[in-house]
Amino acid sequence: MIGSVTDGYQPIERRAKRTQALLNEIKETTATIQILTKSSLVLRDIPIFKECKGKVAVGFSINTLDESFHRELDRASPISERIEALKTLHREGIYTYCFIAPIMPVVTDVKKIIQTLASFVNEIWLDRLNLQSTTAKHNINEWLKHHEDIRHLYEEDSEEYYTNLKQDIKTYCRSKGYTFRQDIFTKFNCKKLTITCFYD
Repeated sequence: MIGSVTDGYQPIERRAKRTQALLNEIKETTATIQILTKSSLVLRDIPIFKECKGKVAVGFSINTLDESFHRELDRASPISERIEALKTLHREGIYTYCFIAPIMPVVTDVKKIIQTLASFVNEIWLDRLNLQSTTAKHNINEWLKHHEDIRHLYEEDSEEYYTNLKQDIKTYCRSKGYTFRQDIFTKFNCKKLTITCFYD
């Protein structure tokens, strides 16, 4: 997997081309290559993906459709750019997925994101906000200074919120004919849109 912790398509990749070099090194193997990014620069490597002997899956992290939030806290590529990149990858026959994480109360409208992406992604993954990381906690607290009206949603026990959300999404998937599962593994072979919940 490329991009589980550090995005393989940061701005310096345009010049350094280290991720591209890595892909060229491993494209002859039958290993599944999984990429998670927030950058449309990944489109540059579509020709390599098509040369790979193993499966290739490219996903984007998107936890809101609100560009103002993206500018406040996310600070990566615009959401609209990520969505257009997913559409392009899908048209080119690349297996696509979206990682909706972290799911944040008020900010993340999971069903709206699913509705927006359903026609051009194979899988959607869901994961909750985890404030155990010191950096994440600091960043969220700094952001909440400008959103005091919802601070209580982040300070109270959120177990009930995420439990209810999971049940709501499970019911929604049933109504739409999507597959819902709770797992942390994937084989990237879903025949219809599959929503995977990573949290208990």
